[in-house]
Amino acid sequence: MAGKMSILLFLFVLSARGAFAQESPAPQHAGGDTLVQRKNDIGFFLLGHSGDPEQCDQSLMGLQYKYWLRQGAGIRLMAGYNAYRHWLDPWPQQAISPDTLLYRQDKRKANMFFVGAGLEVHRQFYRKVYLTAAIDVIAGWGKGHSQTFTRLKAMGDTISSYGTEPLPAQPSEKYSRLHIRLLPAIGAKFVFSRVNFGVEASGTNVSFYREHTGNRPAESLIDFSLWDNVAYRLFLHYSF
Repeated sequence: MAGKMSILLFLFVLSARGAFAQESPAPQHAGGDTLVQRKNDIGFFLLGHSGDPEQCDQSLMGLQYKYWLRQGAGIRLMAGYNAYRHWLDPWPQQAISPDTLLYRQDKRKANMFFVGAGLEVHRQFYRKVYLTAAIDVIAGWGKGHSQTFTRLKAMGDTISSYGTEPLPAQPSEKYSRLHIRLLPAIGAKFVFSRVNFGVEASGTNVSFYREHTGNRPAESLIDFSLWDNVAYRLFLHYSF
């Protein structure tokens, strides 16, 4: 998998180098019709995830702006919002009796706001269809609260429990979260004179997290994975 990603990144670098080497924009021809690339795109995007539950809780939506520096190559800026809601895995806190454990589970909530910047290149594939490659750096911060729930469970059984209701939750604590992510992606889009839309996908996760709960020391984590989860971005843009 790492080898395939290296090849994709290598091709991305070559295409970006060739795109930025051009000195002036030139018209594109799609199916015999001259299509002049406009300098600006603006629109909406939705970034979602599938796979790892931690990543799925970090989907976001927002606005995106692109400025085309050369024919087929440009920069993009974005801003978005994520209503972060995540349950941590339950873990045994103490033994209540020889066959019963007290399990603890934390639920974290935060309203997070993101900004990002990136580079995009595209090439015509067929008529109005273009293939894209992009790389973004996205950073977000938010605050909310964390609350601990407990439940009695039979020894060796982490799914079922005695009774149907958890024990009373403990008071919530202040919670804050910082998330910085590097996101390379490839995709395809339909390009028309004034409107373009498409999808991008990425199987690479390079992230830095920093979380602070209550009076406890802050926790930091660097995460790197390939194909554990897939990020996908849907977008709709207006060109001018």
